[in-house]
Amino acid sequence: MGNVGKNESQLGRRIKDMNKKVLIVIGVIVVIVGAFPFLARLAGDGTPPPPPPTIDLHMAAFTGNAEEIRRHIAHGSNLDERDEKGSTSLDTVAIFGHLESAKALVEAGANLDL
Repeated sequence: MGNVGKNESQLGRRIKDMNKKVLIVIGVIVVIVGAFPFLARLAGDGTPPPPPPTIDLHMAAFTGNAEEIRRHIAHGSNLDERDEKGSTSLDTVAIFGHLESAKALVEAGANLDL
């Protein structure tokens, strides 16, 4: 009977040890998954991406706001989308002579033939 009690005691300790290990693994997984979005933002050259655009691409083109246009580029906006008058953002920056904005659009692949 003494061995049975001893075996139960050893089994109880093993279960507690296993539970601790499982909790540690779960904790590590939670930390990794929670950090993943942050780590993903640091991909590339180590700098986080620019904040999302705050104004419409066509308004940014109209005002020559090159920084806002770069935000649209970084966030995958359709650079060749036409406004209600049929103009693309590249048309607009060209009409108003916004050279820095035009350069950003052309370098990002805006269609020159539209």
